[in-house]
Amino acid sequence: MRDTLPFDLLESISAIEAIEINQIAAENRKNEINDIFDSLNVDVRCVSYKVGPSFTCYDIDNRNVSVKDMSRLANDIAIRLGGIPIRFVPINAGKPYSVFEIPNEKQIAPSFKEALESLPDASKYPLSIPLGQDVNDEFKCLNLNDAPHMLIAGTTGSGKSIYLHDIIASLIARNSPEELKLVLFDPKMVEMSLFKDMPHLLCPIIHKADIAFKTLNKLVEEMNRRYSLLFEKEANCIETYNKLEGIEKLPYIVVVIDEYADLVDAKKEISAPIVVLAQKARAAGIHLIVATQRPSTNVITGVIKANLPTRISFAVVNSIDSMTILGELGGEKLMGRGDMLVQSPVLSKINTIRLQAPFISNKDIKAIVNFYKERYETHYSKDFTDLSLKEKQTFPNSDIEEEKYQEIKKWVMDNEYMSMSRIQRECSVGFNKAGRIFKRLMEEGIIGEETDNKKGNKVLIHEMSDRKYDNLLQKAKEARLLSYSRYSKFAVGAALLTRDGEIFLGANIENSSYPLCMCAERNALYNAMMHGYKKEDFVTLAICADTDQPVSPCGACRQVIHELFPIHAPILLTNLKGDVKETCAEELLPFAFTGDDLK
Repeated sequence: MRDTLPFDLLESISAIEAIEINQIAAENRKNEINDIFDSLNVDVRCVSYKVGPSFTCYDIDNRNVSVKDMSRLANDIAIRLGGIPIRFVPINAGKPYSVFEIPNEKQIAPSFKEALESLPDASKYPLSIPLGQDVNDEFKCLNLNDAPHMLIAGTTGSGKSIYLHDIIASLIARNSPEELKLVLFDPKMVEMSLFKDMPHLLCPIIHKADIAFKTLNKLVEEMNRRYSLLFEKEANCIETYNKLEGIEKLPYIVVVIDEYADLVDAKKEISAPIVVLAQKARAAGIHLIVATQRPSTNVITGVIKANLPTRISFAVVNSIDSMTILGELGGEKLMGRGDMLVQSPVLSKINTIRLQAPFISNKDIKAIVNFYKERYETHYSKDFTDLSLKEKQTFPNSDIEEEKYQEIKKWVMDNEYMSMSRIQRECSVGFNKAGRIFKRLMEEGIIGEETDNKKGNKVLIHEMSDRKYDNLLQKAKEARLLSYSRYSKFAVGAALLTRDGEIFLGANIENSSYPLCMCAERNALYNAMMHGYKKEDFVTLAICADTDQPVSPCGACRQVIHELFPIHAPILLTNLKGDVKETCAEELLPFAFTGDDLK
């Protein structure tokens, strides 16, 4: 049975004096606005007003003036009223007037207790959360099942963090730990500390970007697991599944991410699982609430915005940030301290709604958290704990991803040029994944760094056919016959294959000006470079020695190979029996040079 939180544990706020001050100020301001219209010689009148908690709506009868002209008039009025910010709303639903929204003399934040009491029945709408109080003193709420994900932005002092506390507190106050699990991301380490060790937490509060990335990938796996359960029971959503008999009910999971921009800066790949969850997780009962101080376009991308349909803007720095989060101006004119604009197709398809967020104190949060701590024990999911100690994972499955990468790598090596967009287009992978693959190919030396604007990046290493593979080894054996040195233990030959199919030979031949042997592999590399070839032109190097086992180059040659040969290109070590060992310059370099390490 659900333990209902008693409302008397929460604080109330009285603001009778502030309400009276705002009413008097609104009447005086109405007269000032009409005087300004007269001085500007425009046929416009302020006919009425409605005082809200943080702003007053002035109804403007502008039937004889175009909306475009009214928008310009807003700035003139703002200047004459002392430079206060005025937001012009051209369409006022249900009225033939436009609206000027002007800040009140006293800003009044409703209490969290009032907001919580206004929510619908928790048994029917467990995921309903308070939004705020409108100009008519009515509380607006939102059901996360309808939302289903939220994007929140606001600068320092805007009230964003307090509102995140509102959301978290309202969810835990209306749901038991068996019905709801929360995953909280707090890069600043202090914003959500009051919710530490709460029974509703699926895992400890996450502070580091690496752990956040792994946790989000785990949530993707949990989403896929839930869809498998739904498929088996022929249920189309979590609500239908939980009504079935003889099954273990699935709790809702709400993911709250604060300072999303900080996580992206530290781990750019973190947006990939966010997009997957936003696109698919709703029916599985997983919901996202993403907040950021810095709503720049490189953080809040078009894909992120498209999949987070409910957007809330608190006060932002400039109009560009407002356009990024809402797609319209207005966020830069908000007052801060919980003054917000809400854009959601669930609430209105015409206007962005302006509300005042409720204020929740630390005392209220502690009362709610302690209420549940006294009644429930905290049990973290073992799948979501100690992720920092687990093996590094790729998204979403390391084995499948590695197999896919090797297939793409083989295909890339069959081409002369390659671009990230071509990998995305022809291999049917997403933009972020194509970027990771392209970056790895560059790190492995498969693709060069120089870019041709029309063709892409040059492919430096190519896959060889079996015929060319055998032919190169045979050439290395033939080069061994040219070997001569009094200082070498055995005869060695080398064959170097270039991108255009040319093969250059080398053997360990005594050099009178140098007491040691001139090693075969260096001979082959120098021979090719004398013909105008460069490091990026070399594809494969084969080395043959008349020994029982394939022999690695000496320490000095390893250094030369590392400098003159592509670091990840194959190096084939063979002997007269035909045994072949494949390595590369990167693997050869760590071996130390010793005086006995000579051929």
